[in-house]
Amino acid sequence: MSLIPWVLIGIIFGYFVLNQISSEQLKPLIGIIVLSLIILHISRERFGEKFTKALPKSLWFTISMGILAGFATMIGNAAGGVMAIYLLMKGLPKNEFVGTGAWFFMCVNLIKIPFYISLGLITVDSITFNAWLIPTILIGAVIGIKVVPLIPQKVFQTLILGFALIGALRLILV
Repeated sequence: MSLIPWVLIGIIFGYFVLNQISSEQLKPLIGIIVLSLIILHISRERFGEKFTKALPKSLWFTISMGILAGFATMIGNAAGGVMAIYLLMKGLPKNEFVGTGAWFFMCVNLIKIPFYISLGLITVDSITFNAWLIPTILIGAVIGIKVVPLIPQKVFQTLILGFALIGALRLILV
């Protein structure tokens, strides 16, 4: 089942919430949710093999993760941790993880543009600033293509969980 329809619902919900409440007020909530997902991922083995195998394939898991990812990305560009846990639970190897994440966020960010313009969050100045960052983004992509194959799968998963944890704690504490 595709995640995109559920992400769209989360984006629309996030749009209406962001129109009423600042992303600063919502950041701790997203941090707590990401932290909870990390705990769920780490403790999956304790729930038994049946749960561990069924969770990534379940409809409710896809729906809830899609809506949560859409909401988190709309209100604070904070869906990285949500998607990291989702893709890890799906059991994607590191190359598929990175590729799926890149395509996912490119598509989702394109979808968000009209919403951000309507909220006044994307302006000519912000577009100009972002255009200056394109060379850095391209350099980062080339470095990633070279480095990811050198990282063992288990180390990759540990790094992803660690970065998601750092992101969650920053959202909660900062």
